Amino acid sequence: MIINTGLIVFNVESGLAYSTGQQLLIADSVTDGKMVGTVINYDAGLGTMTVNVTSIVGSGTSSSSWRVNLNGIPGPIGPTGAGYTGSTGDTGESGSTGDTGSTGDTGSTGSTGSTGSSGDTGSTGDTGSTGLTGSTGSTGSTGSTGTTSSTGDTGSTGSSGDTGATGSTGSTGSTSSTGSTGATGATGEAASTGTTGATGATGFGSTGSTGATGDRYATTSTTSMSIGLGSKTFTVETGLAYSVGQQVLIANTSTDQMLGTITTYSGGSLTVNVTGTIGGPGPFVLWHVNLNGAPGPAGAMGNNGATGSSGPTGGIGNSGVTGSTGATGTNGSNGLNGNTGTTGYGSTGSTGSTGPGTICGGATANYVTKFTSATDICNSIIFDNGTNVGIGTSSPTYKLHVIGRIKTDNVNETSDTRLKKEVVTIGNSLLKIQQSRGVYFKWRTDEFKERNFDTTLQIGVIAQEIEKIFPEVV
Repeated sequence: MIINTGLIVFNVESGLAYSTGQQLLIADSVTDGKMVGTVINYDAGLGTMTVNVTSIVGSGTSSSSWRVNLNGIPGPIGPTGAGYTGSTGDTGESGSTGDTGSTGDTGSTGSTGSTGSSGDTGSTGDTGSTGLTGSTGSTGSTGSTGTTSSTGDTGSTGSSGDTGATGSTGSTGSTSSTGSTGATGATGEAASTGTTGATGATGFGSTGSTGATGDRYATTSTTSMSIGLGSKTFTVETGLAYSVGQQVLIANTSTDQMLGTITTYSGGSLTVNVTGTIGGPGPFVLWHVNLNGAPGPAGAMGNNGATGSSGPTGGIGNSGVTGSTGATGTNGSNGLNGNTGTTGYGSTGSTGSTGPGTICGGATANYVTKFTSATDICNSIIFDNGTNVGIGTSSPTYKLHVIGRIKTDNVNETSDTRLKKEVVTIGNSLLKIQQSRGVYFKWRTDEFKERNFDTTLQIGVIAQEIEKIFPEVV
């Protein structure tokens, strides 16, 4: 991974408690390279996380081993972690090969082996008995030639057997024995081995720097607990760096979470005063616990994606509502005046008695009146200036302008496509929504008493931040 700013995707563990808008610290476990950024998206099932990196320490290509955690407000210094031993430095260059030793003298030639002894002469065949002159006996076979010694000279050929007397053929002389093998000549002396070249110097790379101190906040708990406000106690690991007053996020999933402040931590028992919740109620038996860092600033807005192709034309809409009745025609001309009747003369009636009702002396123009008692009329909280109506304000800027909270069982908003024109798709709408930061907050009731703000914990967005992303809605 190259240390750089902008959108970067990391493969991390699945099932973590990260959510959009949280600020992260991403550190190389071998070098000092670091990146700080904001979570744009985290898929808890696949373990993929998209981060908008806004600041870096170091540069270039770093190792593939990264340590990822929330970049919250630093707590007190924790105990020293085991640390990682730096990687071994590169092996030094091998020394040059030594010179080849000189060639040894050639050994002397071994002496020639002695000549093998002559084979024995074959014995003379027996003389045949006298009788009729038989045919001439066949010549006895020649004795076999003695075998050549492996090193010495070839042994002499055995002599031919004598011709047998006339008569029966004499028996064949026996084969002479093979001469003994001459002795092997002495082996010449081996040439002396050349001297070995000098060994090259051993290389020694410098030891890598000590790895960063291990994280001592992230932990899990299997305490069975339902989501709710107030004091909650969880069993976690011992030896963590938590301290009283730190804010923690306790999550089962990205949609089931509790936010609160540490009141005690001792011997693996963590007690938290929960002030905000999401989802629930549970109970759940697996919790991911970690510091809840302050969300980082919204990342830079990405480029608009290409406009999608136009959708198919919708079906024919329902018939429009019947138009309003046309204006009444002008009145016909007046008829002729009738003759004036005779003037009547009646006596004036007596003055009626004064009614019991009164109007309060503090009545103000444009306020809608109300009965404050059975006989008195005075101002209500409704102000009508003829254009806008205000409740709790005498300067309404909308058709209905309310200062304070409202409650309703139903709100009908008109969103019919037949009533709209110049419709344009919002580019990168999902990314813009992901850049919007949801927050917990309380109203500054002491400074703005006239607004009748609620005093309980609220959930919503910051208008100035939304204005940078969707200026039209602010």
